[in-house]
Amino acid sequence: MTAEERVKNSFTSHPDWDMNRRANSLNLPVAVIREHAPGSGASAPVVASKPRGIRVQDMLKKLDYPAKIMDTITTKCRGEFVPEFEFRVMTGLTSNQFRSGVNAGDFARFTTRIEGVTYWSTEENVAKAEAMKSKV
Repeated sequence: MTAEERVKNSFTSHPDWDMNRRANSLNLPVAVIREHAPGSGASAPVVASKPRGIRVQDMLKKLDYPAKIMDTITTKCRGEFVPEFEFRVMTGLTSNQFRSGVNAGDFARFTTRIEGVTYWSTEENVAKAEAMKSKV
């Protein structure tokens, strides 16, 4: 089967594929695919391939561990103290990501230690707990 026949069969079998996917599937250069594409010529539109990367904003959002920690504090720690392990699980971060985020941000005001256990909560709750600890 010639390259031209393979390309034409590919267009009939998979009309939704972009040029890069078609070239990869047929193990042919994109230029050969364009050359043998139905309706190819001077007026044939060039179909752009789908972007395969990730946007910068999405990557920064994904790697912004302090923001994820802060979001968890504001949304899930209302009116309760959460042990650090459970809090880390609530953030959805691995232990290394969590430590990296804690070290990068100023989160001391959201933590308190009671009987050897570190708890996370809102700033107001931690302030109340620290005031009670100082009275004892």
